[in-house]
Amino acid sequence: MSELYTLRGRDFLNSALSAVAVAVVFSLNGVFQSAGFNVFSADWGAILGDTINVAVIAFLGVLAHTFVQDSRGKTFGSL
Repeated sequence: MSELYTLRGRDFLNSALSAVAVAVVFSLNGVFQSAGFNVFSADWGAILGDTINVAVIAFLGVLAHTFVQDSRGKTFGSL
Protein backbone atom coordinates (compact mmCIF):
# COMPACT_ATOMS: atom_id res chain seq x y z
CA MET A 1 0.00 0.00 0.00
CA SER A 2 1.07 3.57 -0.60
CA GLU A 3 1.43 6.27 1.95
CA LEU A 4 -1.42 8.71 2.51
CA TYR A 5 -2.04 10.97 -0.54
CA THR A 6 0.46 9.13 -2.75
CA LEU A 7 0.08 6.58 -5.53
CA ARG A 8 2.50 3.99 -6.85
CA GLY A 9 2.54 2.01 -10.07
CA ARG A 10 1.07 -1.00 -8.30
CA ASP A 11 -1.94 1.11 -7.27
CA PHE A 12 -2.67 1.85 -10.93
CA LEU A 13 -2.32 -1.84 -11.77
CA ASN A 14 -4.73 -2.83 -8.98
CA SER A 15 -7.21 -0.20 -10.16
CA ALA A 16 -6.97 -1.44 -13.74
CA LEU A 17 -7.53 -5.05 -12.70
CA SER A 18 -10.55 -4.04 -10.65
CA ALA A 19 -11.93 -2.07 -13.60
CA VAL A 20 -11.54 -5.09 -15.90
CA ALA A 21 -13.32 -7.36 -13.41
CA VAL A 22 -16.18 -4.90 -13.03
CA ALA A 23 -16.43 -4.48 -16.81
CA VAL A 24 -16.66 -8.25 -17.37
CA VAL A 25 -19.39 -8.65 -14.76
CA PHE A 26 -21.28 -5.63 -16.10
CA SER A 27 -21.09 -6.93 -19.69
CA LEU A 28 -22.39 -10.33 -18.69
CA ASN A 29 -25.21 -8.66 -16.82
CA GLY A 30 -26.04 -6.61 -19.91
CA VAL A 31 -26.25 -9.73 -22.05
CA PHE A 32 -28.38 -11.60 -19.50
CA GLN A 33 -30.78 -8.68 -19.11
CA SER A 34 -31.25 -7.94 -22.81
CA ALA A 35 -33.76 -9.86 -24.88
CA GLY A 36 -33.94 -12.90 -22.64
CA PHE A 37 -30.27 -13.85 -23.04
CA ASN A 38 -30.33 -13.89 -26.81
CA VAL A 39 -26.76 -13.02 -27.79
CA PHE A 40 -27.69 -12.25 -31.38
CA SER A 41 -30.40 -9.72 -30.57
CA ALA A 42 -28.48 -7.92 -27.81
CA ASP A 43 -27.75 -4.24 -28.34
CA TRP A 44 -23.96 -4.57 -28.30
CA GLY A 45 -23.35 -0.88 -28.93
CA ALA A 46 -25.25 0.13 -25.82
CA ILE A 47 -23.70 -2.67 -23.76
CA LEU A 48 -20.18 -1.70 -24.86
CA GLY A 49 -20.77 2.00 -24.22
CA ASP A 50 -22.14 1.36 -20.75
CA THR A 51 -19.35 -1.10 -20.00
CA ILE A 52 -16.67 1.44 -20.88
CA ASN A 53 -18.33 4.05 -18.68
CA VAL A 54 -18.57 1.64 -15.75
CA ALA A 55 -14.94 0.52 -16.19
CA VAL A 56 -13.66 4.11 -16.15
CA ILE A 57 -15.73 4.93 -13.07
CA ALA A 58 -14.50 1.77 -11.31
CA PHE A 59 -10.87 2.59 -12.17
CA LEU A 60 -11.15 6.14 -10.87
CA GLY A 61 -13.08 5.04 -7.78
CA VAL A 62 -10.52 2.45 -6.73
CA LEU A 63 -7.69 4.88 -7.47
CA ALA A 64 -9.33 7.63 -5.40
CA HIS A 65 -9.95 5.21 -2.54
CA THR A 66 -6.31 4.12 -2.62
CA PHE A 67 -5.18 7.76 -2.70
CA VAL A 68 -6.84 8.55 0.62
CA GLN A 69 -5.65 5.41 2.43
CA ASP A 70 -2.48 5.21 4.47
CA SER A 71 -0.07 2.26 4.49
CA ARG A 72 -2.19 0.53 7.18
CA GLY A 73 -5.36 0.76 5.06
CA LYS A 74 -7.04 3.42 7.16
CA THR A 75 -9.04 5.99 5.22
CA PHE A 76 -7.63 9.50 5.68
CA GLY A 77 -5.17 7.97 8.13
CA SER A 78 -7.49 8.01 11.12
CA LEU A 79 -10.93 6.69 10.25
